[in-house]
Amino acid sequence: MPLQLLRATHHELDLSEVGVFKCVDELGPQIAGCPGVRGVMVLATCNRFEVYLDATAADVAESVLDVVAAAAGRCVHQVSELLQVTGEDEAVPHLMRVASGLSSAVVGEQEIRGQVRRAVELARGQATLSPALEQLTTAALTTARDVGRRTGLGRAGRSSVAVALDLAEELGMTWDDAYAVIAGTGSYAGVSLAQLRSRGCRSIAVHSASGRADGFAERHGVRAIPTGGMGQALLSADLVVACRGAGIHAITVETLAPIAAMRNGRQLVIIDLALQRDVEDGVAELPGVELVTLADVGRVVPAAAADDIELGEQIVQEHLAQYRARQGARVLSAEVVAVRRLAEEVLQREISQLPADGMVPVEQATRALHRLVGALIHVPTERAHAAGRAGRADEYRAALREVLGVEA
Repeated sequence: MPLQLLRATHHELDLSEVGVFKCVDELGPQIAGCPGVRGVMVLATCNRFEVYLDATAADVAESVLDVVAAAAGRCVHQVSELLQVTGEDEAVPHLMRVASGLSSAVVGEQEIRGQVRRAVELARGQATLSPALEQLTTAALTTARDVGRRTGLGRAGRSSVAVALDLAEELGMTWDDAYAVIAGTGSYAGVSLAQLRSRGCRSIAVHSASGRADGFAERHGVRAIPTGGMGQALLSADLVVACRGAGIHAITVETLAPIAAMRNGRQLVIIDLALQRDVEDGVAELPGVELVTLADVGRVVPAAAADDIELGEQIVQEHLAQYRARQGARVLSAEVVAVRRLAEEVLQREISQLPADGMVPVEQATRALHRLVGALIHVPTERAHAAGRAGRADEYRAALREVLGVEA
């Protein structure tokens, strides 16, 4: 069972439970150091935590759990109750469905393909992406592109960000004169910026507690909020999109209460897209503050067209069959190489006995070729005699037909 998957997703757990798992950049290399691990890729998004393993045995997951538990700051027992462990038969179609957006809270969302691609690039850069995982992820991303091309799932701009902004509009948000603040510069920041602009929002600023705001602002043509300037930004903002996911509340009741009081009841919509929440729940009780979370998004996601979903699932099955056929063709690769090596060794042995000047009489060449043929059929001949003595002649004939195409 070379491929294994450890996963915790929104399908099986509450988002707060999925949020237990902290994905740090060095988690992959740490897991790669476990005995029996040939390769690893970690995929962590707002509603899933998944570890794809290329392992030598089924029990490798036990040592990996220790590493994941340490990263999460939990005991192994707690982590093992949250993580599902599955084998290759489930891991392969699962990643294909995930990359295609078929397993997302917003079915057909497009962010996930980029998140899978970044997870692959990170694993490749850390030298933890084994050939088996390279083949799996290539197949999954190819599947995702095909689903996007052949279905209508990705054409409507479906995403968690889009649904959250729809909820903001239901709360009365208009975009012509809105001032929006994006807190964070990660994967959701770019998507949020694109969505805001597509809706007509022209006044947008970005803040980063880690000092990345200036670079993001310069690349995307928005204003950077200086370090220490978030309080003033909250006083002026109409909308805040929080997408840091650092595991520490960036906006708390204590920090926002005096600002809300100075706003005199003017509406402030805060969208928290972080799995490890950026915003305390209590801020929703402050005057004028409306809080939209991923849980709210999950409750109101628009249903994708049933026909598109069915077609998407069919496409996944098509690519799954192709992947398994390719893997099946590789099963005996080592044996094919061994046969070629044996033939080459016999050939080189016979060549070494020929005259060094390259002048080979016909009789000597004939004897060399006979020796070559004799060496190649020696073992099959001995095995034929042994099979006959053991009463397994029919098995030997069947193998002979299968391997050499010989009918006897």
